[in-house]
Amino acid sequence: MTTHRNENYTAASIISLTLHSAVIGIFLWGAVETQIEEKPKGNSINAVFVDPSAVRAQANQIRLEREKAKNQEAARLRHLEQNAKKLENQQKQEAKRLDELKNQRRLAELEMQKAESERKRVNAAKKKALDEKREAEAFASLAKKQAQEAQVEHQRQLEEKKKEQEALLKAKAEREKAEKKTAEAKVEREKAEKKAAQAKVEREKAEKKAAEAKAKQAEQEAALNEMFSGLESESASRSSARGELVHDEAKQWASRFEGMIQQNWIVDSSMSGQKCRLNLRLAPDGLVIDVSTLSGDAALCRSASASVLKVSKFPMPSDSDVVVKLRDLNLNFER
Repeated sequence: MTTHRNENYTAASIISLTLHSAVIGIFLWGAVETQIEEKPKGNSINAVFVDPSAVRAQANQIRLEREKAKNQEAARLRHLEQNAKKLENQQKQEAKRLDELKNQRRLAELEMQKAESERKRVNAAKKKALDEKREAEAFASLAKKQAQEAQVEHQRQLEEKKKEQEALLKAKAEREKAEKKTAEAKVEREKAEKKAAQAKVEREKAEKKAAEAKAKQAEQEAALNEMFSGLESESASRSSARGELVHDEAKQWASRFEGMIQQNWIVDSSMSGQKCRLNLRLAPDGLVIDVSTLSGDAALCRSASASVLKVSKFPMPSDSDVVVKLRDLNLNFER
């Protein structure tokens, strides 16, 4: 009977070991397969994916097998304990027949020693099974944690890639918009230059007529020179005041232009502490004809020039003298 029970326990132990080997094999196979099949392009983090449902199913199967072996061993121990009690009762009843029971007592003691050895072996097996269970649970917990971390990292990489794509699309749209405005500005500049050429022809005609009129008026002016000599000093004073007024108003409009440019200005931390000086050429209606760099940091100047082109057209004052000063304007930019 003892041999048969030992065989049952040995069979249960073999089943338990086989299931453990199967679980470990699944973990290793899943890790290798994930590393082979999921090789991302570029720099990325290799993650080992373990199916939590498969791990739980294997753990449940192991737990059932262990419970079954535990129940079988408990039944066997109860049976052994019953036999021991039966032997003790027989020893009490047959005390007078010491000679006849010596052999039986030796057998009973031997059986008890075997039972004690078996009990120790069972306790050791229980402890080993408990340690293996804890080890399997710890491994499953670690695998689950690694899978979650891998999923979080993958999601983060997807979000970063999405942000990069959005930034590229935005930059492309801004570049196309700037190119379109540049092309429009070029067309307007060509129109302005054409108008300027026509105006030059008209001015030359007017200057010719003025020269003729001047020759005719020379005699009249000679007569009036004496009359106006007393007024020249007063006129010069008024001209100086007018010049200062025009200068101050042009300065105010230039400051207004700088504010409009800064509203569309795109800068980054690398431009901190840099300076730039730009020259703006404007049409009489405020349209940007040309913008060029006079001095300063190249990156800052490119950024400021792009901002000028985004404005495209500046409002102009009604005073024609102020407009003349604003048409060729130097502006300073600093970060």
